[in-house]
Amino acid sequence: MLKRFFLLFFVAGSCSAAFAQVQFGVRAGVNFSNAVVKFSDGSKMPTNLLTGFHAGVTADLPVGDEFSVSPGLLFTTKGYQYKESSDGVTGTLNQHPYYLELPVHFMFKPELGNGRLLLGVGPYLAYGIGGRWKASGVSGGTTQQDRQPGIQE
Repeated sequence: MLKRFFLLFFVAGSCSAAFAQVQFGVRAGVNFSNAVVKFSDGSKMPTNLLTGFHAGVTADLPVGDEFSVSPGLLFTTKGYQYKESSDGVTGTLNQHPYYLELPVHFMFKPELGNGRLLLGVGPYLAYGIGGRWKASGVSGGTTQQDRQPGIQE
């Protein structure tokens, strides 16, 4: 019985000491995304960058003096823009998909001067949760909504 008590005490102390080292944070930033769209004949649709953002929470779990694992949960917007001019009609299509992302970064943080250098690498999982798109066309100064440029009938 006494051995179990000491084992439980040791495990609880180790977990609380490990949990005390965990740091939580907020992460936010800007995304510049684009897409490569290929047609069945092998040609590519000329797309442009769209600016989006990401925001969420992260944790930093140390696994050594200079190493840690940093998982997070982020809301991310991505997308692309497509413009086409044909027969006096200029069309624009903006697509903005929304994702929930779960990145897991493996961090190397060696000391550098008075601070630390942060180097990270790792995978992420993403799940599409929705999005929005906007299509418009201008013909001789008149705006036409809901036209999808570049789609051949």
